[in-house]
Amino acid sequence: MAAYTLRVLKMALQQGVRWQMLPRNVADAVKAPKVERKEMQVRDKQQGLTFLQATEPHPWHAAFYLALMTGMRRGELAELKWKDLDLARVRLTVKNNLVETIGECIPGKNGWAKPPCPR
Repeated sequence: MAAYTLRVLKMALQQGVRWQMLPRNVADAVKAPKVERKEMQVRDKQQGLTFLQATEPHPWHAAFYLALMTGMRRGELAELKWKDLDLARVRLTVKNNLVETIGECIPGKNGWAKPPCPR
């Protein structure tokens, strides 16, 4: 986030230089902070089973189970429809992905990207 903020600040100050409102862009001398990448933590089979047992009474248990067994992402799970499930071929097809946007609604392929946008 800090790197993005610095990039936006540099662009804004550069525009000030172009408009001759500033003699130079002082943000050019600033280096973006180094981002430390954390190693992904993966749960083992027993931890997964313990989680599924603990969430069994939860209304979203089926979604948790599906996520653990398939590796589907939250947005993919959220956009599943019954028509995506083919019981005859025992196949589930991911056709859509729900994407959250910040700010205004953005028209997407199959509607709007963020509720409560009008459909």
